[in-house]
Amino acid sequence: MKEETTVIGCYLSFILLSLFFLWPFLTTKTQKVEWEFLESPLGLIVLERSWDNLLIWPSLGFPAFVESGHALEVWVLCRWKPQIWRVYIDNVPLRVVEKTENMGIWKLSIRLPENLEEGLHSLWVDADDERIGEKKGRNSLVVARLTSTPQIAVISDAHVDEENWRVVRFAINPRPLFAREKLYNLPALLRDQLESLNEAMSRIKDGVVISRPWHAQKLSKALAYIRENVKPDLVFLTGDLVDLSANRNWEKLWEVLVSSQLPVCLVPGNHEHYGRIAPLQGRKWLAPFYRDFTSFDVYGFQFGGYFLVGINSGHDWRPFDSSRGSGLETAQLSWLLHYLRGKENVILFLHHPSRENQFGLAHGWENVVSRVEISLVVCGHTHPPVPIETQVCGVRQIEVPSIRDTQEPAQAVVVLPLYPEKVP
Repeated sequence: MKEETTVIGCYLSFILLSLFFLWPFLTTKTQKVEWEFLESPLGLIVLERSWDNLLIWPSLGFPAFVESGHALEVWVLCRWKPQIWRVYIDNVPLRVVEKTENMGIWKLSIRLPENLEEGLHSLWVDADDERIGEKKGRNSLVVARLTSTPQIAVISDAHVDEENWRVVRFAINPRPLFAREKLYNLPALLRDQLESLNEAMSRIKDGVVISRPWHAQKLSKALAYIRENVKPDLVFLTGDLVDLSANRNWEKLWEVLVSSQLPVCLVPGNHEHYGRIAPLQGRKWLAPFYRDFTSFDVYGFQFGGYFLVGINSGHDWRPFDSSRGSGLETAQLSWLLHYLRGKENVILFLHHPSRENQFGLAHGWENVVSRVEISLVVCGHTHPPVPIETQVCGVRQIEVPSIRDTQEPAQAVVVLPLYPEKVP
């Protein structure tokens, strides 16, 4: 009876405290965001209907790999019809050989110079003297001749947290409500929520939640370690890039990635879908990711002897409906089934691990595995101290440690391929 009373008391405390902190946000009207989804061979494009003049691909979070002297097709959202197009690589203009337009998406064909140096380059577009993509196009083009077994470094869960934000309009300095040892016997969902609430309250100073800039410092350190010691062909970041969707967090993430001078592919996690209060979550908070990093909810590309796929698995999160939590949407599953047929050595990168009959890919995942050959799934989210390898639906899965929680970068970096005897 005592334990039941404790659980009920904790539930009531959690509900009352949540209402207290959420009230200023619940009473504030937010503008509704309308999205449009466009399927393409590159992936499923997600755009806000009000957007225009946007570089779609290549981009900072989804670069293009091309050999010098070869053709490249640049994708741009432009809802009007410019007369003169130019594509700039490192501020050097290149002539557009051919252009096509469909539903506002322009595909601009260019040919790279024969003498373009190998390595990382920036790209942007000029449409009738309107500059497009100067920010999103940084580090977006990689000139390289890939082998059949390129090297890929994977890191996860950086939780960049640069923004202080006021939770109440008066000065309070609360203490954690519950001792950690008193939470052990509670149901897992309630325990996780109360631990998160405890952690958030410990960071409130004079009514302001204090940021944690060392998260970005750890990410910078990890990327520097990768650049100097691993020297991979590509780096994949598998979600929870920022701790919540706030302007300073996104700006800091952009700065860290650009200064790393590494080609990076990004997928979001659940934290990119959070506003300042986690229960106020949704796709609208992901707008800076689509606008400034990559505009795809799922994308795939040939990379040497592998076909790499990045997936946004962080949306559609419902804390009281695990069968639909943190999973893939119908449009993403349809794209996977359609475009992965016949592909070999497919590696999926996403945030949430697969759990049969639990969170993650369980709903619909078996359907994909039965019709598409998947070699490996790489994910984050669980923050293990070391990489964890499991088998899910007969597919190898690797859960990557969190950059935020490890002491040394080498502990959090997973390098692919893991088994040289199994690569093509």
